[in-house]
Amino acid sequence: MCHLWELGGGTMYTNLIETPLVAPQLPDTTVIIVIDLSRPELIWSTLTSLLASVKEYVAASLRTEQAKKLGIAERLAKEQAARLGSDHMDTGAVKVFPVPLIILGGMYDTFQNFDPEKKKVICRTLRFIAHSHGATLQFYSTMDTGLVKKVNLEYEKN
Repeated sequence: MCHLWELGGGTMYTNLIETPLVAPQLPDTTVIIVIDLSRPELIWSTLTSLLASVKEYVAASLRTEQAKKLGIAERLAKEQAARLGSDHMDTGAVKVFPVPLIILGGMYDTFQNFDPEKKKVICRTLRFIAHSHGATLQFYSTMDTGLVKKVNLEYEKN
């Protein structure tokens, strides 16, 4: 079974994030944050705001009696450790996101035409954020069939 919650609108509907992030669902939850690469001026604020909101709602859900009874926090902690691995060279620097996280850079067809320096800064920033959260980073465009197939294959692996 799969439930998809698409909020759209950047950070406009962040209060709705709490609806699917209930304690019993957390062990089976993967969060996918789609960032519009064609609007680089919004990438940082959108991404940091959404990451903070999801973390806040997950933490609130873990404080509930239901989460405590079901041992959800312990289960997520084990899964977080397994996602990073004990031999990872950045173990001390990476704060693995509480649930699996995929950062998906959309509108890649527009982004690929940006100035190379601008693209480099954006890519490095997104790679750093993904790495520091133990997340997967992918780029996506409906205009590039190769990227559509790659995203589908990467998602199936996770």
